[in-house]
Amino acid sequence: MQALLLILLLLSLSTARAKMGWTLEQCRKHFGHELWMEDDGPTFGIKYHYYTREENIARDAPAFYFPGLLLTVTFDSDGTVGKIWWRKCGEFSDREIKQLLKSSSAVSWSPAPDSPNNDWCEQQRPTHWLGKQNGVILFDAQEECTPMGGGHDNLTVTTRKHEGS
Repeated sequence: MQALLLILLLLSLSTARAKMGWTLEQCRKHFGHELWMEDDGPTFGIKYHYYTREENIARDAPAFYFPGLLLTVTFDSDGTVGKIWWRKCGEFSDREIKQLLKSSSAVSWSPAPDSPNNDWCEQQRPTHWLGKQNGVILFDAQEECTPMGGGHDNLTVTTRKHEGS
C-alpha cells in the first residue's frame, strides 16, 4: 500500500513541473486555469482537493490538510515566471525535492555552502540550494517546513538578480 502511495505521489510530481521563464499562458496550458490568485501570482492545484476545516476534522485529518500540491508562480517584469512556490501537507522527500528542482530549470543544483537545517523538518538536510549554469548562480531554492495544521512543507525557487553579470 505504501509503495502504491509513493508511486501516485511521484506521478503527481511529474505533472507538477513548472519552468522558470514560462508565461502565464504556458502555465495555464500545462496546469489548467488557476484555482485562485495570491497577492503575488496565480495558484494551481496538482492532484489537489480542498477540504474545509470541518470536513478535515470529520475525516480525522489535521485541520488544514489537503491532498496533492499547490503551486504558485510569480512573474518578473518581463512577464515570465521568476518564482515558483510548491506547497504540500507533510514533508517533501529528498527525491521529490531533487525532481522539483530539476524540473524548474535546466541548471545544476547543489546545496548552498551556508545551508542551515530547518528545525521543523524531520529530515535533517540542506534547506538552501543554488542553481548554476556555466558557474554562474542563476537561481536560489529554499525549503521551509512549518508545523501549521499538521505540518506543511514549502519549496520555493527564485531568480537571482546579478549586478554586472
